[in-house]
Amino acid sequence: MAATIRWTLPAADDFESIFEYLVRDAPLYAKGFSEDLLSTVESLRLHPSRGRRVPELNDENCREVLVDSYRLVYCELGDVIEVAAIIHMSRDFASAWQKRE
Repeated sequence: MAATIRWTLPAADDFESIFEYLVRDAPLYAKGFSEDLLSTVESLRLHPSRGRRVPELNDENCREVLVDSYRLVYCELGDVIEVAAIIHMSRDFASAWQKRE
């Protein structure tokens, strides 16, 4: 059975901010990135365990998939996949994650 996808407000804000940043200088790249990211999120419905566990988190339900230079962080909550964050790989994960708690 396919899981339900739920975006947290911080993750939705991440997506919007990243897209707005990219579209200013590279509209075609921004479009491709957004399509890749949304396709990846959609794939989690059927394959929620495809990502690796997030090494910085002590939570076996939280996983991540890399999309270009970004870490797409999500948590498996029963039959719900919660998209928690989209964090650039160059950023310090702990400080970026702490702002969400």
